[in-house]
Formats: sequence, C-alpha cells, structure tokens
Amino acid sequence: MWAVVLFGAALTVAIELLCCLFRFGFKMRSREIQRRLVGIRLHHGYAAALVVPAWFLVPVAWRPWALAAAAALVLSDLVHHLVVLKLTTGRFD
Repeated sequence: MWAVVLFGAALTVAIELLCCLFRFGFKMRSREIQRRLVGIRLHHGYAAALVVPAWFLVPVAWRPWALAAAAALVLSDLVHHLVVLKLTTGRFD
C-alpha cells in the first residue's frame, strides 16, 4: 500500500516539475499552444478523467497504481494552479 502512495506522490512531483520546466524554463504557456493545436484548453487534470474509467479495464493488481496515477494528475493540476502559479505570477491561470 505504501508503495502505491509513494508512487502517487512521486508522480505528482514529477508531473509538476515537468509543467514548471515547460512553463518557466521554455517559456511555454499551455493556453496559447493548446488553442493552436487543439482549439480548446486542456488541463493535465482532465487526463485523470480518462484514467478513472480505464481503471475498470486494467487487471485488479494494477488498479491501485492506475488510481494513484489519476490522483497524481489531479493533485499536480491543483498544486500548479493553487500554489505554483499563484506564488510565481500572482494569478491562478
């Protein structure tokens, strides 16, 4: 059980570090890129909405890991908007 929790926490940190690298290191803003490529705004937290239904399709032994991955996507999105962006830009988006 602790391995799954640690996996989720590590994945949350890794996703957020990757987001910060692209946002601040490469000066990429998801809003402009996503509107050009997809036409709509996407958050990586939305990917969790795809992982959760897939939870029923994976073998029972993998389900905790899939749920931890979905939670990591949601948590990293929340941390990104509510903590990182607020502290660095003064805004939530």
